[in-house]
Amino acid sequence: MKLKGTIPNLIPALLKLDLTAEFDLDVKPHKDKRSLTANSYYWSLLNQFARWAGRSDAYIHNDILAHYGQPYGEGFEAWIPDEPEAEFKAMESATYHMRPTDEVVWFEGENRRKWLLMKGSSEMDTGEFSRLVDGLIQTIQCSGADIETMTPAELETLKGYHGKA
Repeated sequence: MKLKGTIPNLIPALLKLDLTAEFDLDVKPHKDKRSLTANSYYWSLLNQFARWAGRSDAYIHNDILAHYGQPYGEGFEAWIPDEPEAEFKAMESATYHMRPTDEVVWFEGENRRKWLLMKGSSEMDTGEFSRLVDGLIQTIQCSGADIETMTPAELETLKGYHGKA
């Protein structure tokens, strides 16, 4: 038997079990996972927008992560020479996701900019990923790209309104 829920919801279910029987319990916190549908929707929109913008998927993904994603936090940063090609290389990376900051220091004869390491989309919880999807949709809508941003479920709902006044 597998039980899921909050402690207040689990206690009544546990009390219904045979109190004389022995059980092995494995208690672990619920992992907030987003649906494969949401992931598929994000990558479909991103791919269409990348083609429209004439950029790689990695570039658009990193740009969206930089604007709407979550940095790991203190200690996850890099000081990269402050030059235009450094930003382009970072944005084209499919391995690392980074966001430049406004902080620049002089180090070993050159300006270096502080970059924050961002969480990849596969490491985000549902709320973080939802913000990322919303940011992508907003970016697409503001760009003027002719890309449908409604989900398939939203489009199906609209079909039900045809011919009804």
